[in-house]
Amino acid sequence: MFQAESKKELLENLTLVFGKESYEVFQDELIALAEGKNNFKAETVNKTLQGSELHVSLLLSVVPGFEDSWSKIFITLSDITEQVRARHILQEREEIFGSIFNQSPIGTELYDPEGNLVDANPKCLEIFGVQNVEAVKSFRLFENPNISDKVKKRIRAGEPVSYEFELDFDKVRKLDLYKTGKTGKLFLEFFITPCKTRGYEQNEFLVHIIDITERKQAEKELHRANRALKTFSECNQAVVRARKEPHLLHEICRIIVDIGGYHLAWVGFVRQDEAKTVQPVAQAGYEEGYLDKLNITWADTKQGRGPTGTAIRTGTPIVTKSILTDPKYMPWRAEASKRGYESAIALPLIHNGQTFGTINIYAKEPDAFDTEEINLMMELADDLTYGIMALRTLSAHKQAEEELKKHRERLEELVKDRTTELKKKVAELERMNDLFVGREFRIKELRDRVKELTIDN
Repeated sequence: MFQAESKKELLENLTLVFGKESYEVFQDELIALAEGKNNFKAETVNKTLQGSELHVSLLLSVVPGFEDSWSKIFITLSDITEQVRARHILQEREEIFGSIFNQSPIGTELYDPEGNLVDANPKCLEIFGVQNVEAVKSFRLFENPNISDKVKKRIRAGEPVSYEFELDFDKVRKLDLYKTGKTGKLFLEFFITPCKTRGYEQNEFLVHIIDITERKQAEKELHRANRALKTFSECNQAVVRARKEPHLLHEICRIIVDIGGYHLAWVGFVRQDEAKTVQPVAQAGYEEGYLDKLNITWADTKQGRGPTGTAIRTGTPIVTKSILTDPKYMPWRAEASKRGYESAIALPLIHNGQTFGTINIYAKEPDAFDTEEINLMMELADDLTYGIMALRTLSAHKQAEEELKKHRERLEELVKDRTTELKKKVAELERMNDLFVGREFRIKELRDRVKELTIDN
């Protein structure tokens, strides 16, 4: 073990074998004997005669009956160099993995084969809003209400599983799953991997958790923008194709609901009556008699201070982020809630500086209209206004043409009638003229005859 050719060579070169650590252990060994201990165990570092480092396990035992004289002592040395090296490698790896575990930007949990939480890294604690692992040590993987029974079955079968779910901290508190200081909601992506560590015969479970809330929000905003752009494009095509105003209004509402994915859309026109009412003229979506119960006015009264009346008076779009909490929506809140409306926007229709109506859009989720979408909807309202006015102008031209045509027809009929009458008059005159000429002719003949008779006599 010490690479010595003989006992003599080894004993003569103990100074080569012993190093600083060896002397420290030897001191501890003598102190143990002096304290009356008959057994001593330690690990130390020696060197071979060739200078190689040698890790040894030392076991000292006083032979029974020689405790006072120490004249017989068994000392066993075992070469544990490879074990120590392996232990150092393992320790280094544990330190590396420990550093990865603690500093990872991904939440990580470890569960035992029964699904009991063993450990969680700092990122995981941050995600769930707890201070230390002890706060969630009672958590059970297979009792998690956010994991479906189908997924739990796959996990128990040793399959790697990934899934997403929305974590609602209000529900966490309601179900008393654990104590947390967080509020609101998070979108999380879970990766559950069965693994074997620490000598378990069954799988443990390593869980990686990624907060994908920002990504989901970005996806939602992108979807919302694409939806608004497609709605805007389809509505513009409807404006171009439209030939009649009622059809255009209904088609715009239909596109907003079917293509835009909104819950309800309706158009209302201003009435210049005493009550200053707003009359719905077109709608699409889940309405269920809602418009019949609105009783909206654009007067500066309680019924007129909602989004529609305010949009008409001010000429600006009015957004209701939350129908359930906005005090100005109180007169219509009960009926709106029954139909699942959560947010709304009222867009004024303006021509020559005068608001003549609004287009109103309702969504099933709160705060459904961001700045970009509002800007697109305002452009949509402007384009709808253009389409309405173009159709009204066209209708006015057609009406003028119809009136002109009728006037022309009446004039032609009148001319025809007058021509017929004149023809009759001319014919009568001609007849009378013929009679007159004939009479004159006969008178002349008579006169000539009288004259002849007079001469003859």
